Amino acid sequence: MHDFEKFIDDENNAGYILKLFTGQVPALTNKAVDRFHGEYALTIVQKILDKHTTLKGQALSFIEKYFDDKTTNYLDLDRPHNSGTEKNNLAEILLRLFELFPTESSQQSTILKLVNKHFNLVDDDGEHSIYTPPQGFEILKRY
Repeated sequence: MHDFEKFIDDENNAGYILKLFTGQVPALTNKAVDRFHGEYALTIVQKILDKHTTLKGQALSFIEKYFDDKTTNYLDLDRPHNSGTEKNNLAEILLRLFELFPTESSQQSTILKLVNKHFNLVDDDGEHSIYTPPQGFEILKRY
């Protein structure tokens, strides 16, 4: 995989990388491909957000598409939990985006819906809370 990290200092390049990743989501989430590519893309998105908060809208679009295309169901507590790094990266990005968007904005509502739809927050009476990243609960707390 290309070393995108070298090019994220420039905002135009970072925006292009987000656009590229968004267009390649099916390849990043494909079960037949090593999870490394998806996790690497999520790490790069986090670094882009750290440097260029103005790209938060593009980052949210990427995350929405990533979740929509993802075949892993983070709500299913009976499946093997081998995607912990990916799940934590997604939750960290969601929390960062939640912090960047204005309070009670439509983007924050979108983020809340993503957390509610893709992470198990209440169905297990806390028994399996280790499977839900703390950032998911932090988003709810801040809301």
